[in-house]
Amino acid sequence: MMQADREDRFAPGKLWSLLDMLKFNATRYLNLGALIADMSGYFDLHKNSKTEEEKSRHERELKADLSKVFQLAKELGLSNSAQLIEPRLDKLPQTESEYELLMECLYNELNGRLFLYVPAHRSEFYESNLLLSDATKAAFPIAAGEIRLAGNCYATGSPTACAYHCMGRVP
Repeated sequence: MMQADREDRFAPGKLWSLLDMLKFNATRYLNLGALIADMSGYFDLHKNSKTEEEKSRHERELKADLSKVFQLAKELGLSNSAQLIEPRLDKLPQTESEYELLMECLYNELNGRLFLYVPAHRSEFYESNLLLSDATKAAFPIAAGEIRLAGNCYATGSPTACAYHCMGRVP
């Protein structure tokens, strides 16, 4: 299994351990959720503020939180959300509906992030170069690629695709 570097982003085809995800990326997603929760009460607080000083403090807090959300969106590759949020850093959302629209975009983009679980007992088959000996790989290079793909299919729980790749080069 490949180890994740701190600078790495989730990449298609890269296998991460749950610990790697928690160490290097889950924290960002959790922080994003906490910021969204903090910001969700802003309009109620702002509406109920009794003084201009209170309103100003709430606006500064919203701007600080929105700036952090913008930074996290960029780090997490949520480019649509980042593009929508950036201009609102100077001109904060004025209504709850405007804020909810920003969050809806963020949620929709997050909803498109899918993760595939590979059980530990099958992870050794994923992207493995050890399924065939070096001599066999040299003698049958095309078949070696198919067997590697079959290993990926087995690891990800796709037995029909695994059989297809195993049998694909037999004729």
